[in-house]
Amino acid sequence: MLSRFCISGSDLGKKFSRERQRKKKSFKEMEAIVSSVLGKLAEYTVEPVLRQFGYLIHYESNVARLNNQVERLNAQRRDVAEKIEAATRNSETILHEVEIWLDQVDRTLRDKDTCFENERTAKAECCSNGWFPNLKIRHSLSRKAKKMAPDVDGLLDKKFEAVACAARHEGASSSQASNIMNFESRKSTIEGVMEALKGNQVNLIVICGMGGIGKTTMVKEVVIRAKKEGLVDEHAKVVVNDKPDISKIQSDIAESLGLKLEEQVLESRADKLFNRLSAKRVLVVLDNVWETLDLREIGIPSGRNSCKILVTSRNQDIFNDMEENRKKFSIGVLPESDAWSLFKKMAGDDIESDPELRSIAEQVLEKCDGLPVAISTLGSALRRKTKAVWNDALRLLQKPFGGDIQGMKKNVYQSIRLSYDFLEREEAKSCFLLCCIFRESTIICVEDLVTHGLGLGVFHRIDSVEGGRDRVEALVDTLKSCYLLLDSDKEECVRMHDVVRAVGLHIASAESEGTFLIRHGVASENWTRGFICTSLTANKSTHELLLLSCTDDEKRSDVDTLGTLYGVEDLKVLDISVPYKGLYTWITFAIMSRTRLESLPVLMRNIQTLCLRGLELRLETISMIGDLRTLTILRLGGSSIQHVPEEFKNLCNLKLLSLADCSELQEISPGVVSSLTKLEELYLWGSFEDWNDVRIIQLSSELLQLPLLTSLETTLSVDILQNSRHLFAKLKRFRLCILKNKRRVPKFLRSIPLYKLPANPRDNLLRLEDLGADCSLLEVSVLLKTTHFLHLGNETLAHPFNVVDAECGGNLKGLTVTDCDALEYLVDLTRAETTPVVFPVLASLKIYGAQRLKEIFHGLLPVGSLKSLRRLIIHRAEELRHVWKTESQFDRLESLTLTDCQSLQVIVAWQESGHHHEEEAKEINFPNLTQLELAELPSLVGICSKKVCKLNFSKLLDLQLRTLPRFSGQWLNGLAPTSNSNDVDVQHLFDPKVDFPLLRLLYLEHMHNFEEIWHNQLSPYSFCELRELKVESCDKISHLVPTYMQNRLQKLEKIHVSKCSSLQEIFELRRSRVNEDEGSRETPSNIYQPDQGILQINNQIMDFKIFQYLKNLSVYRCESLRKVCSSSIARSLVNLEKLEISECNRLEEIVAVEEGEEEEDNNMFPHLRLLTLQCLPNLVSFSREKCALDWPSMEDITIKDCPEMKKFCSGLLTTSMKMKIKISGEVDENIHRELDMSKRKA
Repeated sequence: MLSRFCISGSDLGKKFSRERQRKKKSFKEMEAIVSSVLGKLAEYTVEPVLRQFGYLIHYESNVARLNNQVERLNAQRRDVAEKIEAATRNSETILHEVEIWLDQVDRTLRDKDTCFENERTAKAECCSNGWFPNLKIRHSLSRKAKKMAPDVDGLLDKKFEAVACAARHEGASSSQASNIMNFESRKSTIEGVMEALKGNQVNLIVICGMGGIGKTTMVKEVVIRAKKEGLVDEHAKVVVNDKPDISKIQSDIAESLGLKLEEQVLESRADKLFNRLSAKRVLVVLDNVWETLDLREIGIPSGRNSCKILVTSRNQDIFNDMEENRKKFSIGVLPESDAWSLFKKMAGDDIESDPELRSIAEQVLEKCDGLPVAISTLGSALRRKTKAVWNDALRLLQKPFGGDIQGMKKNVYQSIRLSYDFLEREEAKSCFLLCCIFRESTIICVEDLVTHGLGLGVFHRIDSVEGGRDRVEALVDTLKSCYLLLDSDKEECVRMHDVVRAVGLHIASAESEGTFLIRHGVASENWTRGFICTSLTANKSTHELLLLSCTDDEKRSDVDTLGTLYGVEDLKVLDISVPYKGLYTWITFAIMSRTRLESLPVLMRNIQTLCLRGLELRLETISMIGDLRTLTILRLGGSSIQHVPEEFKNLCNLKLLSLADCSELQEISPGVVSSLTKLEELYLWGSFEDWNDVRIIQLSSELLQLPLLTSLETTLSVDILQNSRHLFAKLKRFRLCILKNKRRVPKFLRSIPLYKLPANPRDNLLRLEDLGADCSLLEVSVLLKTTHFLHLGNETLAHPFNVVDAECGGNLKGLTVTDCDALEYLVDLTRAETTPVVFPVLASLKIYGAQRLKEIFHGLLPVGSLKSLRRLIIHRAEELRHVWKTESQFDRLESLTLTDCQSLQVIVAWQESGHHHEEEAKEINFPNLTQLELAELPSLVGICSKKVCKLNFSKLLDLQLRTLPRFSGQWLNGLAPTSNSNDVDVQHLFDPKVDFPLLRLLYLEHMHNFEEIWHNQLSPYSFCELRELKVESCDKISHLVPTYMQNRLQKLEKIHVSKCSSLQEIFELRRSRVNEDEGSRETPSNIYQPDQGILQINNQIMDFKIFQYLKNLSVYRCESLRKVCSSSIARSLVNLEKLEISECNRLEEIVAVEEGEEEEDNNMFPHLRLLTLQCLPNLVSFSREKCALDWPSMEDITIKDCPEMKKFCSGLLTTSMKMKIKISGEVDENIHRELDMSKRKA
């Protein structure tokens, strides 16, 4: 009994114990539930309250952090804007992602300025009672600063390798190029130069020949072809001349490449330029070199494959010390057949139809000695002339020539001189001689010809500046038709061949009969040190024109003053110009410091034109200008003028006043502008940085009192619009920014940056910014009729026909819409009784911010609309669902960018028709599209809304796809799956029905829906021209370049892959992948066999190395990657120069030797220059197998935080003695020793 009791007691104890555990568990569960509930209550009650108090507590730190971020963002924006200016001057196209970033920055900074208008109130620290801080304002500002900070951080993190790309060229830039370069005698030379550019053995290419032989023309053709064929990424052209200016050469190269050279020491500038030219494939053109240059002194790399140098020279022996890297091409005069063909094109085909005229023409041609410049000028001068004129020309050519021009044949001089003599108008001859006053090979601005010509009075019966401009344009056309002047790369500028200029100077100096006497480079007094002095004398007595142009920036930096000018009292034109950097100027490089002008001559009784540009002007000097009562043209652009004094009221004859880019200008004395009653043209662009609304209103009201004003460039207040119709009706040329409240516009937006200005100064620009809902736009309708570029920024704009009606839009070439969030339709054709042609000449349409935009064009577009549209950008249009309805609307489009449009579903939404089968069979073409960017489009499902059989991008070069979560790879929405049943479950981005035969750049980011980029049955030539592949944050992709794509991607030069968490291989090795459920996949016939080292295409086998053009390979944060490539692939990368691997946590080795491959191999990456290995915690070795690595070109090896790396490689390592080793973080000390020993073995 006792035992039974004891047992029962034991059971009871266990029972109580279990009960206690159960209660304890229930209590814990209850505690967890209560904690969860209390946690949620705290989350929804306490935490929000604490967060609100946190805004008050951390007010100062939140606002200070945001202000610091904004300051950095402003600085970053300025840097990008400067690069954009340089790219624009080089006629390059700004990248769309850069423009979108700028738009986001502008909007963010504008929002910050708007939100923080009350910050000064908060800083006052007190409420109205004077005792307590204004908590409400502090809380609001701190909260806004906290929420805005991440957006600013995101903008700061964006870095651009480049801001622009080369503009697409259609052909040679001048007709002369196409006339000459098609000849067989020139084709062979061009082909030789092109082959030299393609190879790696030649760095320096020299084209030699006498002046006027066509060297520069040939270089133009070579540059166009090199860029078209993808041989170079960038090019820079510099004219050197007989007196090379190293500083200017450096500046010109840097400007072409968008590089900022702030250093004053030549060596420092050269080092910076050297590094820039070493980074990419750059073609440097040195035109008209007279003697061998020290390339390293300039900063031009020699002996590097990444930089090619193309030189033109008259000297056959130039750069003889570089024979190993140099290839020389000599071009001579045209053979008889080619010379006759060119002469016939210039003079006209009728010279062959008349046997007698042909005989005379052949004798005339003989006197040109086969020189293209002489043939072109003389042939065009004799075009459509009578037989008597031809006979007279022959007699003149046969006369003996008594003069002598060094290095020029007699017949060449006489041919060009005859072209000059045949100019029918004396004004044309004067204009030609006027062009000769400018330095050799310099760019001649047509506007300078206008102002100087008007000042000298060379144009007859001209009484207005606009009339003089029209006359000069006609004369320049005449001179260009005779090839006495040539086109320039810059708008509204021309140039003169140095041979033609030499003849012109000889005419003006040695043979002048009283018209002009030009003395160029004459000896001058001390006040012109650092300048070239050119004088023009009438009647061989008094100076009428004095042109001082700077020579050398380095020398001029030592010149503090030009002193006082003497002996020039009878001048009609005085031009002292120093290059300066402004928003509106064509000047080519920035100066280190301004040159100061002390004073002006007191007695300049005949002065008509005064140009003092880029100078530091003393207040006394500026006041003295007011005493020059005869002055008709005054140009002070880029000068340091701060105040326009009352003395300017004395300039009663002034017709043109330019104060453009005078950023220090603070005030124009009241009444000065209104007193200039004869003023026809006023230029104030870029001179309003710190002006307040009161001064703008004052200036605007004074402008209304100028009866003759026809050209105006300035910022105006909206307050004058009601009275401005008469003023606007007279304007023929204008660049106007009209705004309601300048204080609401951030400082950097108050003047439109250079890259947003029209390239042609004759194009009219109108910017309407924040005019307000109460403002009627009828007052500017007269301007809209002649506007070429229109920028609209108005949140209340809802009815576009108030702004852009049928008549107003007829001349628009560019239309930009910014932050017009009330706009539903840009053009509503349903509201018009008659349907007009819409934007017939519009080339560019950009929409940045239109949240209510439903359609761009509502209604049926009539025939002839948008026939010139080349570029379309739409950013942040929240309600837009499609872009076009018919194919004809985009057949000429070259660039399309669609970003951040939340509702956009398709690009082309076909209008319904009754022919369903026809729609299914349709083939869609984008025949001229070269650039396509689709980004941040969460609703996009495809390109088209109907089934079509094929989608062709026959000219597409650049494709960027970013964050398209619903894009399924069905480019043609509704397209049936491919016939390959084994691939049904594999998501491919590119379908066989889409063709990209010329694509050069492919950029993918956040494309999470796709396991593979390419289908294995693409059309034959798709992606065969791909040069750059960039893939970021594509989580499902496991193989970047599968085996079936390795044949196609032979021209790849750059691969960048980052943040692809599933990536297992960059270059897939297996012939096909095996799926356990489906069996082996079908293997296409054109698969590269890496273990055999052969290429099989269409069942034909040939020896070939894959990826032999790949130069850059970078991999970042790919968590599943264990190796970069196999040794067979490594042997194929014979031109790889840069290899960067970072933050790949599972990576064990860079090169993995596959089973059966040779271990000893010294041919892996033979041209590698830069190697970076960073933050690779599992990296054991570069290669664990015994591979020999021979890297004679290695310059820099960087290894950081690779703790498991005990030995760099198992085989023999040989590197360059000049190699730099940079090791930091967790790296075994033996690595540095191993790398250092490799240099001694070299």
